[in-house]
Amino acid sequence: NYTGKIIKENPDTILIVDAVHLDLAPGEYDILKEEDIMRAGFTTHDTSPKMFMDYLKNRTKADIYMLGIQPKSVSFGENVSDEVKKTLKELTNEMKGVLGCMNHI
Repeated sequence: NYTGKIIKENPDTILIVDAVHLDLAPGEYDILKEEDIMRAGFTTHDTSPKMFMDYLKNRTKADIYMLGIQPKSVSFGENVSDEVKKTLKELTNEMKGVLGCMNHI
């Protein structure tokens, strides 16, 4: 659980990446608005993502965004699909580039 670490860092912005049923092809993604989060299909959590986001917002005052990635399957014991792995790799490389550029400002 990274919640305590996140709160301790007191970030200005938090990006949560999670598997979400978005009626898209596996591996496709979207940035979710608050009202989308209430309607989206989350199946692997004991707590609702909205409650988690509210908790972090109250503790950090950060701007919080959720990037939802369409999974191929959320069946128990299933591995992450190749489509989702590819998307995660692309997003990771993109974020590294963005964050690297910010260090030079």
